[in-house]
Amino acid sequence: MTKKKPNDEAKKQEREQTRKLAAELRKQEDEQWKAFVEETVTKMGRPQLYDPTYCDEVIRYFLSKPPYRTVMTMLGPKEIANDLPTLAELAVRIGVRKKTINNWINEHEEFLRA
Repeated sequence: MTKKKPNDEAKKQEREQTRKLAAELRKQEDEQWKAFVEETVTKMGRPQLYDPTYCDEVIRYFLSKPPYRTVMTMLGPKEIANDLPTLAELAVRIGVRKKTINNWINEHEEFLRA
């Protein structure tokens, strides 16, 4: 029969404690990593450019251009039609692309109504 030395028993307990500690540390690191990934994923992508105040901007823009302007000719003043306001001009005024304006129209009901 082999006798176990007390020293072997102490080493075995120490290894078991080390394994448990390592497992706890891995679990903590996994939780920290998971939190980091979730936080990073929520921050990914460009921030949304849409602002509900653009609805008022749309109304002001489309009402700001008078339909006619007066031009002097040889025969006297003449009223001619102004160019109509367009979504492309509105996009330039706001600082976005026309495609973005179209996306806002599809995504935001209040922008569509404005």
